Amino acid sequence: MLILCVGCYSWRTIPAHEIPKRIEAGDKVRVTTTHGEQTVFDVKTIRPDSISGERGTFSLAEIKTLELYRFSVVKSSLAAGGYVLLLAVVSAAAAVAVVFG
Repeated sequence: MLILCVGCYSWRTIPAHEIPKRIEAGDKVRVTTTHGEQTVFDVKTIRPDSISGERGTFSLAEIKTLELYRFSVVKSSLAAGGYVLLLAVVSAAAAVAVVFG
């Protein structure tokens, strides 16, 4: 089940005008700058015009895209449902094999 939950996290693109409102200290982000450089880091500080982390400070003006790494309830539900369905099928197959074996 733990392996299935790796897929429960995903990158979500945050529009530039929403960055100061949607990003929090401790969030894991992937920034692509207007120069094409890509950096992944944990956010330490958010200001109205910039975000900072262990990889430096980025002004909002130099951020082309910012993606937020977050837990996905939908993916988690689908993974759990798939796991339960798989267990049901395997259990049914084992029962049939025992009865008609």
